[in-house]
Amino acid sequence: MNGRDETAGFHGGATSDERAGRAGPAGEGGGERPRGKQGLARLLRAYGRVTSILLGIGLLVAGGTCQSYRWFTTPRASTDRVMVRMSLRAIGQSFGVYRAEHGNWPTLGDLVRRGELYAEPARQFALVRYTSEAKADERRVLVAQRAPCRAVRRGEPWGGPGETTDRDMPAARYVLYDDLRVDAMTEDEFQKQYGSRIELLDPDH
Repeated sequence: MNGRDETAGFHGGATSDERAGRAGPAGEGGGERPRGKQGLARLLRAYGRVTSILLGIGLLVAGGTCQSYRWFTTPRASTDRVMVRMSLRAIGQSFGVYRAEHGNWPTLGDLVRRGELYAEPARQFALVRYTSEAKADERRVLVAQRAPCRAVRRGEPWGGPGETTDRDMPAARYVLYDDLRVDAMTEDEFQKQYGSRIELLDPDH
């Protein structure tokens, strides 16, 4: 042996006394415990920052969810009218396909049985039967709303979030004509043109 500590290479050249002091209790040459407290403090501070960030994100998401809930659950007359028009257009497309296949117009019940129309939307509309002869150059109404879209007062919600209408709008009824176009008219116009000339059939027809 040459007198060197054979373990020095494994401990960075520290003496046995230094190694003992490093491993010893606080107050007897050991420094690990204070560093442990500092590390714990840093960890707690980082945890606090992450918690604050997550809490902020949660509040933003919750606020957005509440706003979305208000937007989707608040009845808006403009949305109602758009949905009625879209439904009638879809019915018109199905009417056109059925007529091409069978040579005659279907009933709403036919579309329900074919799976092209759900029963609930079908109850919003009615097949029309004329009680008096239509004029030769007149477009015939095939399907009409059972009840008109309600009237809207100035200042009511209309369009996108926060938007309102700047005028009064009367109740309106949407109809599907035999050229498969969808049109809207005021309820007064509908009653004047068709009130005494047509009847709205039961949903089963």
